[in-house]
Amino acid sequence: MLLDQQDAAVAYFGTGLVAAAVFILLAIAFAADAVFEIWNVDGLGYWMMRWSRQYPAWVLFFSLVLGAMVGHFFTKPEIYPLRRMIQDWLHAHGVV
Repeated sequence: MLLDQQDAAVAYFGTGLVAAAVFILLAIAFAADAVFEIWNVDGLGYWMMRWSRQYPAWVLFFSLVLGAMVGHFFTKPEIYPLRRMIQDWLHAHGVV
C-alpha cells in the first residue's frame, strides 16, 4: 500500500500531533510532580500506586487497552500506515 503525497502529509501531521500531545502531557505530569516535591506532598507515583492497589481490575483493563492500542498502531499498516511510511523512509534514505 503506497500513499500519495497528500495522505502521507496527513499521516505525518497526525503522528506529530500525537507525539506533541504525549510530550505535553508528560511535561505537565513532570511539572506537577516537581511542585508536589517542593510542597513536600506525596507525588504522582504514590497516588498512582495507591489507586492501582484499590482498583486492580481497572489497572488490568487500562493495561489491556493500552497494549491493544500500541499493537494496533505498529501492526496495522492498512489502517494506519506508520510502519509502511517508516519502511519507505528508511529505504529512501538508504538505511535498509
